[in-house]
Amino acid sequence: MTYSSEMLAYCAETLNAKRKEYAQGGDFHNFEVAAKITGGTPEQALAGMMAKHTVSIYDMIRSGEQPIEKWQEKIGDHINYLLILWAMVRKKAEEPVEEPVEEPVEEAIEEAKPEPVKKPAAKKAEKIDHGKICACYKAGWHIPKIAEECRCSENTVRYHLKKEGMLR
Repeated sequence: MTYSSEMLAYCAETLNAKRKEYAQGGDFHNFEVAAKITGGTPEQALAGMMAKHTVSIYDMIRSGEQPIEKWQEKIGDHINYLLILWAMVRKKAEEPVEEPVEEPVEEAIEEAKPEPVKKPAAKKAEKIDHGKICACYKAGWHIPKIAEECRCSENTVRYHLKKEGMLR
């Protein structure tokens, strides 16, 4: 087995496992929910999530030696985001073009957005994406994964979820 076929097999296995975990509302559910929250498209939501993986790979390159399993995981995740993007683009290309329907889309997007969180007095190094935290939690993500995705502590994730009434 070549290195590339080994990686593609790993990616396929990961995609199938994560599909069961994350795609309960359809293959692109998480990206569609994130798009509603952020006011973008599912493709833009995917790009934002994929950017975190790109930064992680750059950090690994800069830091030097890493275990091979870590490389496989990070590169595999990046490849999978590109495969999901490809599926989104293909699906969109196959859909017939429909005339716009007069619906209150802006109202639906506003209803999907959580209320803004009052910022605590503590100084923050990075702006925390409250909407992303809530969207990930609603999508079934666990707190450690949300903290990693949002580049904040697990306590910060808990704080935002409690403030939203999503966690006791």
